[in-house]
Amino acid sequence: MKCAGRPLIVAIAGGSASGKTSFAGYLQTALAAHDTAIITEDSYYLPAALRPAGDVTTYNFDRPETKDFALLIEHLTSARRGHGFDCPRYDFASHDRIAETVPVAATGVLIVEGLHNLGFDELRAIADITVFVDAGYDVRRTRRIARDVAERGRTLEDTARQFDAVVEPMHVAHVEPQRAVAQRVIVNVGDKAVLKQAADALAAEIEAALASPRDSAH
Repeated sequence: MKCAGRPLIVAIAGGSASGKTSFAGYLQTALAAHDTAIITEDSYYLPAALRPAGDVTTYNFDRPETKDFALLIEHLTSARRGHGFDCPRYDFASHDRIAETVPVAATGVLIVEGLHNLGFDELRAIADITVFVDAGYDVRRTRRIARDVAERGRTLEDTARQFDAVVEPMHVAHVEPQRAVAQRVIVNVGDKAVLKQAADALAAEIEAALASPRDSAH
């Protein structure tokens, strides 16, 4: 699992509001004894200047091509070599990347979570551990609506309509297929305790790998 001379990278994918962010947080907490950082794929949305002109309210942000995966892979490659990088910041209110970045220092364990990251062969090759958080339609829809209304300034009606018209079709087309290529699948039935238990179990495996003097091939 651990490759000699570089940090351990965990890539977590899953549907919108599937619980992947919560899982990543629980994993980081369980690995508190280690130098651990989380980055989110959402930070790598393309800036507005690189999007086609048009109404942002009807733009489909749930496609993989809306994100700068070349930059994400570049940053993960840098992390793999033991270097830090400057993670971009994306503002969901303005639908644009902002000038300030977030410095991510070299770390022992780096967790990256998002919708589409396991869909890229090069990114999966960089990761030591790949995880897919699998949640059903009802769980994801309820959580997505609540989040977008509370955190992203959207209306309940618009969020519900967007989920059914855009988010779910994109989930079926681009997110669900990643389940088959993940090394581990975590089923989220809407119980945070289950996610925490799964994160604790994975953290125990990581702890054992970090403590072992033997490094498995990657």
